[in-house]
Amino acid sequence: MWYTDVVNKRVYMTRARERYEAKTRVVTFRVTKEVFNQIEEVKAAGGLSYGDLIKLGAGIASEEIRAKIAEASGLEARLSQLKAAIEGKHSKNWRKLLLRRGNAA
Repeated sequence: MWYTDVVNKRVYMTRARERYEAKTRVVTFRVTKEVFNQIEEVKAAGGLSYGDLIKLGAGIASEEIRAKIAEASGLEARLSQLKAAIEGKHSKNWRKLLLRRGNAA
C-alpha cells in the first residue's frame, strides 16, 4: 500500500508491499477485443486466472491448474447428466399425465 507524507511530499511503500513487489513481476500485453472476449470466456468457464491461462499457453501449467481444468470438465459432464435425467423425468411425468387424461375421457 502506498501512502504519502504530506509534509515532505514523499510517497512511501509499506514493508509488505515492498516484499510483494520484490517477489512478483507484472506482465502486460495488448490483444484485440475478439481475443480478449475469447480469453474471458475461457477464464470464466474454467475458473482460471489470467496467470493460469498464460502458464497453460506457455506449457508450464502446474498440477493444480490441470486439476482445476479436470474438475471443471467433470462438473460440466455431471451437469449434462443431471439435465438429461431431469428432462427424462419430466417427459415421463407428462406421458403419465396425458395417459391419465386420455383414460379419463
